[in-house]
Amino acid sequence: MNIGKKAISAFLSLIIVFSFCPAVLASTTNPDPGDNLVLFEMRAYPSGVEGFIARLYDLVMGRQYDQEGLNYWVSQLDEGNMNASNIARYFFSCEEYYGIGYTLDEYLNVLYKVFFDRKPDTDGYNYWKSLVLDQGKTRRDVLEGFINSKEWANICLKYGVVSGTSVAPSDTKARSQGVVNFVSNLYSVVLGREADQAGLDFWCDNLTYMRDTAKTCAKGFYDSPEFSKLYSGMNDEARVKAFYKVFLGRDPEGEGLQFWMNEIKGKSTKDGINILYNGFADSKEFKDICKSNGIVVNMPSSAPAYKADPKVTISVATSSGTQSITGYYDRELAIAIMDKTNAYRSSLGVGQVKVNAEIIKATDIRCAETVVSFAHTRPNGSSFSTANPNYKTYSENLAAGTGKLDADTVVNLWKNSTNHNKNMINSQWTNIGVSVFIPDSGSYGTYIVEQFS
Repeated sequence: MNIGKKAISAFLSLIIVFSFCPAVLASTTNPDPGDNLVLFEMRAYPSGVEGFIARLYDLVMGRQYDQEGLNYWVSQLDEGNMNASNIARYFFSCEEYYGIGYTLDEYLNVLYKVFFDRKPDTDGYNYWKSLVLDQGKTRRDVLEGFINSKEWANICLKYGVVSGTSVAPSDTKARSQGVVNFVSNLYSVVLGREADQAGLDFWCDNLTYMRDTAKTCAKGFYDSPEFSKLYSGMNDEARVKAFYKVFLGRDPEGEGLQFWMNEIKGKSTKDGINILYNGFADSKEFKDICKSNGIVVNMPSSAPAYKADPKVTISVATSSGTQSITGYYDRELAIAIMDKTNAYRSSLGVGQVKVNAEIIKATDIRCAETVVSFAHTRPNGSSFSTANPNYKTYSENLAAGTGKLDADTVVNLWKNSTNHNKNMINSQWTNIGVSVFIPDSGSYGTYIVEQFS
């Protein structure tokens, strides 16, 4: 990572000593991880897609869903815009999640509950924790490990949502009658014959385990030479009725029948099939039928996607007025720096510090302020400790660099600076907050503020 000489010379530190009662240090040992389990009130989740989303709100955010949020995420699954794993990634990368301020222990317990549906086992818990504390991995790396698991695939299967991973579920699921009827109709109406058992099993299993969608399954039948031959021997009315029967499970109404007959009139066999297939497969009526039978209509992209950090504009108060700073907060990097700081403290036998949402409110302000004035004194002339009037902090580390920094680089540079290092390993501190701000313009590309209390 190219930080440059300016970045190294731009590191500042300040220690302010106040008289206060000695803090009770946290144990650096790791007892039964269940002792630290984050407990949420378990609710009776709805079934299906609604239950899947309600469960994420409960276990990740620690609250009941709001109806607007539930409706939005359900529609993302129903329309095939997102898979279950990407929605989980969004939950673990949104502002509300970052605002909770989970410690690493709490974070791991939440992951176990969300993705494994159980209490952590000691060996597994220590393994995941060591990835962050000892092996340089981030929380996002750990999250991907939980997502790519059979346990998660089984949970997605239970709620009838596309997992979005390459890992197959180990649980079994009974075929719904709706799936059987859909595949049977494809054979009888599209191919004009009864299904052979092997073919019926193949397509039913693909739909039940969400390896195929209703659209791709139907297209396999409609693109077959067997159907092309049958279609060429039908009149336009019979052709339209066949699509109504397969996709909508009913006979056409007069107006609809005439509309589609006009659409395919004079078209070639291939063009006629494509017109009818696209029209019926994308209809709301077909989507509703599939939803009621637990059949996926559209397969969402399997590429991992996290919620992008939103652009914000911060008004910074200076001694001569205000200045607007636009950019975004890199929350994932901030968490990684906090975890690296705790890993360093643990290696020295110093108690870990707890992520504190009130301190993060202060470091958010200070990050934008350092773009204007890279100093511990705020641009309005007051002390850094006044950034959050509701919570006082006692020490601050600053960093800035060209380009995007990583957590190891930042913590290592602080370790190699006497005063920064003292801040990080002070046994009196029990709370930490870190913010990372990426401005649209500034002397540096990345600004970092770490505070303790």
